[in-house]
Amino acid sequence: MRFARARSAAAMLAAACFLSSGVPAPCQSWPRAVSTLAHSVPPDPVRVRLLALGARGSAIEQAREHVIAILSTENSCSAWFREADPDVAATFESLDFTLHDGPKYVVAFKSPWGEMFLKHPYSAAVQENAGHNATVLLNVNGPFFENAADILERNPPGRFARIVGRHALCVGSFDGNTLPAQITTLLHELGHVIGLLPDDSDEMSGLSKQNTERVLHVCRAEIKASAREHRDTTRAY
Repeated sequence: MRFARARSAAAMLAAACFLSSGVPAPCQSWPRAVSTLAHSVPPDPVRVRLLALGARGSAIEQAREHVIAILSTENSCSAWFREADPDVAATFESLDFTLHDGPKYVVAFKSPWGEMFLKHPYSAAVQENAGHNATVLLNVNGPFFENAADILERNPPGRFARIVGRHALCVGSFDGNTLPAQITTLLHELGHVIGLLPDDSDEMSGLSKQNTERVLHVCRAEIKASAREHRDTTRAY
């Protein structure tokens, strides 16, 4: 039945080309018209630039697509972000991303009272309340791209620092260099862009970890479901 209707529509279109004079008019077929419309949609400039960066750019774009999907549907995560920005999906789509060769070690050091601390390489950074078209900095050595880093022991002045082992990197409860960790990172930075999360640039304050937990408290289900759907789709192919 569907094919019969298609043939009928094609016949009507062909007949219209002859109209009054009986001379065939230069008609354009439906498939070509549809194709022309499809090609008239401008490409996403952020996507084009990210894919040109190679494997790391592709990883950013993959996580970016998942975040856009989460923010474009009705769920607790998108509702939370819309409390600060009613058009948050459009704000996120406007963001640009750049790679930064930032800190690469987990730095181990003792506090003045003798307590041992581990300072991890940051995952990403963005200006607080930056709004549309902000640029998110992604550390190529952080947990967005890496799942572990060397531990550098900071020694007293006058003595050399030394590598004393390796330490796993993570974003919240997700292992580094995984899709859930990457989605969480982008949602975290979006929270800063729209002023939903407080400034956590002081790495020793513990606020960055707290902000990540705030994001996961609201968005964990959507993050896990999105990553699981991606995994299932990949297996299907």
